This record gives sequence, C-alpha cells and structure tokens, in this order.
Amino acid sequence: MAVADEVLVAKSMVDRDTRAFDALVRRYQSRVRGWLRHLAGDAALADDLAQETFMQAWRKLATFRSKGSFEAWLLTIARNQFLQNRRKVAREAGHLTRLKSETDSATLNIEADRYEGEENDVERYMEVLNHDERNVMILVYGVGLSHGETSKVSGLPLGTVKSHIRRSVGKIREQFKLESYTDDEHTK
Repeated sequence: MAVADEVLVAKSMVDRDTRAFDALVRRYQSRVRGWLRHLAGDAALADDLAQETFMQAWRKLATFRSKGSFEAWLLTIARNQFLQNRRKVAREAGHLTRLKSETDSATLNIEADRYEGEENDVERYMEVLNHDERNVMILVYGVGLSHGETSKVSGLPLGTVKSHIRRSVGKIREQFKLESYTDDEHTK
C-alpha cells in the first residue's frame, strides 16, 4: 500500500527525510513534467523547470499547508517556475508583448475548413481555445484537478475557471459542430 502524501510530506518536513521526499518526486514527476511541457512547449525547458520545481518545493516545504492537496501545491510551484522563466526570457529578449500577440492571434484565427475530412482529436479541439482556456481544460480534464485546485494552480478565480470550462466546451461544440449528449438522447 502506498504511503499517503501527508505522511511523506511530514517526514520530509520534520525529519528532512530525503527518501520520503524522493518518493513524492517519483509520484508526481510525470504530472509536473507534463504540465510544464504543455506550458512551455519545449520538453528540454520543461525538464529543467521540473527540476527547479522540485528543488523549490524542497526548500519551501515548510510553507505547505495541508488544506489543499500536495499535488496542487506542487503544480502551483511549477506554474510559478514557468512564469518566472517566461518573465526572465521576456526581459532579456524584450519580445513578450509581440510573442503573446502573435500566439493569441494565431490561436484565434484557426479556420474550420482546415480540418475537413480529418478525424477529430483533442489537439485540434484545443487549438480553438485561447491560452487560459487550454490550461484550465488540461488541468481539469487532463490532470484531473478539481475546479478549486485548478483555480489555485492557474491563479485564476474559481468563477473564471468555471467560465473558461463552459466557454471552452461551447467553442469546441460550435467549431466542430458537435451535438450535446444528454441522458434523454441515450434512452431514446
């Protein structure tokens, strides 16, 4: 039986037990790397940021509060590492505004006929969403976080998270002309 996160965190925090913390790293490294790969779009950078995330988590372990899940706390650190890196790159390059503008406009200008005759898949669905909508959908449906945990990890208010989900589903349905599935339809 797997040892609960709370026990591993307590051992790591109180005893500075590196083996307990290593168990937490092994448990969550795939999710942290996956989340960062989505955010960064670069596997090598995501791996570097994941390493920084776990080092920061070790240093800041005393700030963890057991009100939320360890995973959500860790993903929040990962998001902050990504944002710090992004700000650093933007300062050095001076192109953050131009890059964001190009990314947002490219995402919003996708034409529906580009996909005629192709099989629908998740990547295509995600392309019709803006950056924040994609992040929320991945955290909720890909990672499996609750709306509240997604709010903490993304830094967005809970109502905004819920709005992004509702709006994203609507955009996908409209863009790909998908019917909504209900129990009534299933019983007909």
